[in-house]
Amino acid sequence: MAVTRTVLPRKGIIQPKHGDNYEADLDQNWLTIDNLLQDAQDVQAAIGAAGGGMSPTEIGATPVAPGNFIVPHGLGAVPFGAIICMTSGGAVWFQTNGDGSLKWDDTNLYLVASAAGVTARVLVW
Repeated sequence: MAVTRTVLPRKGIIQPKHGDNYEADLDQNWLTIDNLLQDAQDVQAAIGAAGGGMSPTEIGATPVAPGNFIVPHGLGAVPFGAIICMTSGGAVWFQTNGDGSLKWDDTNLYLVASAAGVTARVLVW
């Protein structure tokens, strides 16, 4: 009697059936699962090393005049990213040197306001 083997798509797992190679198929499945788990742990470690899983810090931004202003972020390191969420009319955006290099550093966020008294919340992580 011939044994038909089914390999599950995108997983590499063999659906074992009693007959030829049953135990070898099970052994191969466990090896595949072990490798997938190790890959997942490697990815998780890389994400952690890159700052993944960090909770954003919310900072208020209320300039007293239109134009450039600075807001300290308090992270103690250069942020991985930031998002400006407006809470009033007007606009707040990041300062740039033409090459986008002046958005933030290890101490401050460098922002521009369209008018005095506009308000925004900046999520920084």
